[in-house]
Amino acid sequence: KKITKRGSPKDNPLKQKSRATTSRTMAFTLNITNWTDVMIGAGAVVGLIALQKLVGLFRYPSLKTINSANTKSVPAMGDNEKITIYGYEAEGENAWAKNGLPDASYYVGRVEAYLRAAKVPYVKLASQGGSENPRGKVPFANVKGTMTDESSKIIALVEQKCNVALDKGLSDPQMTTAHLIRSMLNGSLYWVTCHFTFHTEKGRQTFRSEIAHVLPPVILDIVNALVMRAMHDNLHGHGMGRMPEKDIVKQALEDLQALSVTLKKQDYFLGTRSPTSIDCDVFAMLTFFFGHPFFSEMDWIEKMRKEYPNLEAFQKRMKDLLYPELKEKSA
Repeated sequence: KKITKRGSPKDNPLKQKSRATTSRTMAFTLNITNWTDVMIGAGAVVGLIALQKLVGLFRYPSLKTINSANTKSVPAMGDNEKITIYGYEAEGENAWAKNGLPDASYYVGRVEAYLRAAKVPYVKLASQGGSENPRGKVPFANVKGTMTDESSKIIALVEQKCNVALDKGLSDPQMTTAHLIRSMLNGSLYWVTCHFTFHTEKGRQTFRSEIAHVLPPVILDIVNALVMRAMHDNLHGHGMGRMPEKDIVKQALEDLQALSVTLKKQDYFLGTRSPTSIDCDVFAMLTFFFGHPFFSEMDWIEKMRKEYPNLEAFQKRMKDLLYPELKEKSA
C-alpha cells in the first residue's frame, strides 16, 4: 500500500489555499504599514516646515542687528589719491552705446553727473553688482582715501575734500524747491522705473538680456530670480507694487508735469546760469525715460514728449554739457 507524507501540499489543497491567502494578507498588511510610515514621515516634514514658518512670523531682526548692518564700513578699494566711484558700468561709451545710460543705476548716474558738472576728475569702475559693499548696493566710492556709500554721502564728501559746491549761493526758497524735487524723484519716479523694469514682461526680458553678457547661464537664472523676488518685495513694501499700471502712469505723468511747470523756459530748474545739484539729479532720472530704448518707446513717454517738450530739451542740453565726447562722436 502506497503511503504519502501527511501535510504534503499535494494532498492538502485547502491548506495550500489557506497559506497563499495568508501570504497575500501579510504582504498587503506590510504594504499598508510601509505606506503608513511614508505618510507619517511626509506629515512630519510638512509639520516641521509649517512650524518653521510659524516661528518665523515671530522672529525679526533686533535693532542691534539692524544698526550693525547699516553702519558697517565699506572695505578699502581703489586709489587713495583719486576719486573712484563704483557702479554697474565702468566709465566710457560702452554704457551709453548699450542702453543709452551712463549707468543702470539712477543713483550712480546722479553722482557721476555731479562730478562732471563740478569738473572734478574721477575714475569709474564696474562693481560686482554691489556685492563688495556690506549693504549690497551701488554706488560706493573711494573719495581720496575715504570709503563711503550712498549717493548723497558721496557728493557731500566730494564737496568737503575737493572744495566744490554746485549749490553755493542758493537762497532758502531755491534750496526748498530743490529738496521737494529730489523727494519726488526718490519717492515716486524712481519707483516708476522699478515698476516698468521688474513688474512688466518686457521689462523683465530687457533686464535679463542686459545682465546676460556678464553671467554664465546657470548663474544668470539664479541671479535673475533673486533680483526679481527682491525687487517685488521692495515694490510691494513701497506701495507702488500694489497699484494698477494705469494709476502708476497717471502718477508719473503728474510728477513730470510738475517738473515741466517748475522748469518753465529756463535752462536750469532754479533759474541759475549753470547747473546745480538738482539739475544733475533730474538729468539722471530723465535719461532713463529719454535715453533707454525700453522706456523711450512707451506710449506714455511719447505723450510726455509732446506735452512737456522742455523736459527733453533740458535732458539733451545737460547731456551735451556733461558728456561732450558723445556729442563730438555723433557730430
